[in-house]
Amino acid sequence: MACRLTLLWLLYACAFAQTPPPMVEIPKLEGKIIRSANSGQVLAFATLLRNSVREAQVNGKPKPAVAKAGMLAFASMDKQDFNSAYRYGAQMLILLYGADVADAADLIASFDLKLDRSISEPGEQIGVVLSPLFDPGKPIPGNYKAVFTLQGQDGKDVGKPATAKITEYAEIRTVLATKNLRPGHYSVRYDLIEGKNTKVLSFSRKIYVAEGIDSRAKRLLELADEMAKSEQNVRKAAAIETIRYAAQIAQRARTDYVASLGSTTFPVTGLIPNLDLNRYYSEPFDVDRDLTLAESLADAVHAGKDPWIGRLGDMHAAYLSTIDSTLQPYRLFVPKNFDPAQKYPLIVALHGEANDENIFFDRFGTTPTGGENLIKKFADERGYIVVCPNGRGPFPGYTTTSERDVLDVIERVQKIYPISTLFLAGHSSGAEGAWLIGFQYPKQFAGIVAIAGAPTLTAEMLAKAPEMPVRLYEGADDAVVTPAVLRDRVKAAQDEMQNFQYNEYPDVDHFSIARIAITEMFRFFDSLSAKH
Repeated sequence: MACRLTLLWLLYACAFAQTPPPMVEIPKLEGKIIRSANSGQVLAFATLLRNSVREAQVNGKPKPAVAKAGMLAFASMDKQDFNSAYRYGAQMLILLYGADVADAADLIASFDLKLDRSISEPGEQIGVVLSPLFDPGKPIPGNYKAVFTLQGQDGKDVGKPATAKITEYAEIRTVLATKNLRPGHYSVRYDLIEGKNTKVLSFSRKIYVAEGIDSRAKRLLELADEMAKSEQNVRKAAAIETIRYAAQIAQRARTDYVASLGSTTFPVTGLIPNLDLNRYYSEPFDVDRDLTLAESLADAVHAGKDPWIGRLGDMHAAYLSTIDSTLQPYRLFVPKNFDPAQKYPLIVALHGEANDENIFFDRFGTTPTGGENLIKKFADERGYIVVCPNGRGPFPGYTTTSERDVLDVIERVQKIYPISTLFLAGHSSGAEGAWLIGFQYPKQFAGIVAIAGAPTLTAEMLAKAPEMPVRLYEGADDAVVTPAVLRDRVKAAQDEMQNFQYNEYPDVDHFSIARIAITEMFRFFDSLSAKH
């Protein structure tokens, strides 16, 4: 973890200058900590900070105060002081975007929004908590209130809002009713209001309303228990494990807020203009897709059929880890023209930090704002199976248990589907993982694609497979992994490798590079498939 945080600090420093400035002394912040900031939440917040720096550079050189606050934030992260990292990062965002709300800076930064579930049955009350992270040691600077409103997917308000005065840095609890709501996607919006009607901040968290989730999940777990008593094979076990995972995460989403790190980011990010969190993150669970698959698998096994015969397209599956007996998820795509009598190339795609196994299949579309998913589109057209492991969480590192997860997922897919050739790809820290795993087990993989990632390269590592075909794609406007950070690594690869190519694209950032790279990736893997 310490090494990863140091890299975050260096990446941030390079966003301001070609060479990192010396480490700075971190002043102690006033006030007291009420609740410690979650480290994962802060690390995900760091991605938005770095992109905000880039935005500030595009619109003019950041003011010295902005640069200082940002550097203090990342220096605090390097020391694993996540509370200070968050507060300095919040200061940076307010200096960048909140000049007109500076008087309420501590209020905006301190309060976090929490929901008591991510799936609600119609008619239930959704518990909402506005929870302070710190008390700045100063009184509330005026007359403020929090307004909580349930909104439909069309952005229109539904139901009666709840309002609470903010008179101190203390927890505020309320509920919102879902009576008469149709099943579907909603959000809980939090508005911080000054005086009679001056909106200081607006921020939302997602919520899903669905009927019968409890009974569906209970039935699936009962069926899984029943099916587990009979004779097992790997295909049946794969179905039962997927059924259990879908049912368990559905149950958890009924009593806890199960969401991506992007959906749990701090409300202060509501100040960032035109922020689209869907660009950066994907949700860990989809009721319609995941429970429906689990029920279909259960019906097949219960009827004595092979549960994976004819199972095509996009699937969210899981396997039981032999390391700790936990269910570990992965996302799988099988092309529509799949023929079990033929063998297919398998692409193993590794997600970046603050993400999970869903990002490659839910984002990176044919247009900057969406469109058809590129991974699924090309896999369908060109006849690839694609799998995206979870890697043991949003900050995998792809070593130890995280590496083991990738290898276990590959083994599971190879036992269910006829695989000819293995390819490895990754975005951001997933690109680093692709280098690490690809060169740790070079005989397994026919080629590697790294997208916007800064690998740790050594001569010893490259010497294991100097002939390995590798492509590294980078955006010139990447504020997360800057081209400056990659230069020494690119030179090392060019010096030591026989089939390495680096492509850098102008006017492309850390996330838009993935759209370009995925297109190029399939062309590259096509050329390698023809040789095998």
